[in-house]
Amino acid sequence: MALQQVLIHQEPKPALAPNVRKAIQIAAPNFGQDKALVTLQAFVLDASPDLGYPLPYFNNQNELKHWVRQLTAALTWSVIGQYEPAISWDNVIVWSPQFIPTDTALSQEEAINRILEKKRLKENLDDIDWLQGWSPHPPWPQDIYRLGVTFLPVEDTDEEIAVIFHHTFYNSLNWYVWVDMPYKIAEQLFVVCKPIDKESA
Repeated sequence: MALQQVLIHQEPKPALAPNVRKAIQIAAPNFGQDKALVTLQAFVLDASPDLGYPLPYFNNQNELKHWVRQLTAALTWSVIGQYEPAISWDNVIVWSPQFIPTDTALSQEEAINRILEKKRLKENLDDIDWLQGWSPHPPWPQDIYRLGVTFLPVEDTDEEIAVIFHHTFYNSLNWYVWVDMPYKIAEQLFVVCKPIDKESA
């Protein structure tokens, strides 16, 4: 829905892959079905016309993070093949540079400050060495969905490792999930990852 709003209102129009445009066209008729969950609202108060168009607002903002958390758990289960009680999925960190929690429209100054802060954090994450993750079944086109994974040490323990999942939807919407998990589980995930082809990424 967010990309659809950008396509409708933003000038010049963003360049989107044919698969992405087709996916938006297919999904568009269903966007208004659950107005109890998602509505279109102003993000910036008194914005200029090129910035003032409405964007999706989640009435229960935790639902979106919960869905991303479930997706990450399902992808992990698809590799390890069983429930792992040592992973506390309710406590994992879920974050997106494009998701800005707010109950009301923001002033232009506040909106810009939040956007820039998230942009800086994303640039730090982009500097990490990522591996190409595995695909859902059946696999989706890379410009619709792709998974990046990286592994980082956890302070004060040799038994756990931090696994960061990078979900990319439609080549533009990014969600990151930080999960501390036992080495034995992380090793299984590492085996199915592969280096990213920098020239084609």
